[in-house]
Amino acid sequence: MEMDTAQKRVREIQKGLLLWYPWKEKESVLYIGKVTDSLGELFMVRKLELSCVSPEKYLKLETEKKFDHLVLIETLEHNKIPGPFLEKAKLLLKPEGHLFLGMNNRFGLRYFCGDRDLYTGRNFDGIENYKRA
Repeated sequence: MEMDTAQKRVREIQKGLLLWYPWKEKESVLYIGKVTDSLGELFMVRKLELSCVSPEKYLKLETEKKFDHLVLIETLEHNKIPGPFLEKAKLLLKPEGHLFLGMNNRFGLRYFCGDRDLYTGRNFDGIENYKRA
């Protein structure tokens, strides 16, 4: 099934989250997501050595390989105890590696532009600490 123009635009906006970074060909990236995601597509276009894993499999990942970059988008906020995700990142990154965290936050600009809160489905819920939820 082919994407419509609006879907393509949304994917391009999502890529903008990391498009600014000066990626270098052949750098290794561990992305918590799918190769078919918009960011997976970005990494492939930049000719990076891409490894993808689901959040569930990330913590169980056993590898001696160390990565230049680790990308966790919308992952930490879905876990009540995010510490193990960060501890795992330390084990998987090269000493000079970079950790990219993308999170939905309750004070984000998206909500002031009329977007609904991802967790409650209502506008402007988050900055009130979910009083109405």
